[in-house]
Amino acid sequence: MSTTTGTRELRFEQKMSDAEALMWNIEKDPWLNPSGAIISTLDRPLDVKQFKARIRSAVADIPRLRERVVPGFGRLSPPTWATDPEFDLAYHVRHIALPVPGTERQLLDLATRLYEDPFDRTRPLWMFVCIDGLDSGRGAVFSKMHHTVTDGVGAIRLSERYIEAEREAPVPEFVDLDQVIANAVAAEHADDENVCGVSSVDSLRRSLSHATRRQTGFARR
Repeated sequence: MSTTTGTRELRFEQKMSDAEALMWNIEKDPWLNPSGAIISTLDRPLDVKQFKARIRSAVADIPRLRERVVPGFGRLSPPTWATDPEFDLAYHVRHIALPVPGTERQLLDLATRLYEDPFDRTRPLWMFVCIDGLDSGRGAVFSKMHHTVTDGVGAIRLSERYIEAEREAPVPEFVDLDQVIANAVAAEHADDENVCGVSSVDSLRRSLSHATRRQTGFARR
């Protein structure tokens, strides 16, 4: 699946499905949070450097993790995905510590606040927080992903990229993520599919074209 290993790259649709677009739009109501979260407790603090290496490898292999949402013109067409040219791994993978005494209650309260905090909708819609300071020398990892990125099953499958069955599992090879991002942006520009760079007139034209085709389909059926 990885482009860095010479095997087949994972590919995703550039245009959101109706279900994904619904999840994207309902978030405007603060009571409707379409994100999923997982908190994992560990018997020791996480090796953050190794964890970031695993996430870096996953971002290189899975295009959706480095893409942001580009809204359509109004709601005439569904949003699309485009590579974030300013992708910053440090923004998406954070490292904090609980204050003493580091109880389970403190951890759950922190997870609640992190979950309720809305995503920056101009960036890829996911985050990890490595948490130190739990009592008895433990650590934790909090993850949150928007439902447009993946559902619960997909989140479990993604966890295979950063949860290892062995305590001393080998670290993935270094990936030049800046180059991966640059190549993806260049490819989108070459295909004229990076909607971040098109004019508002072009965006309106594409949106009207999509709306016309959709209504025509409804009338035909």
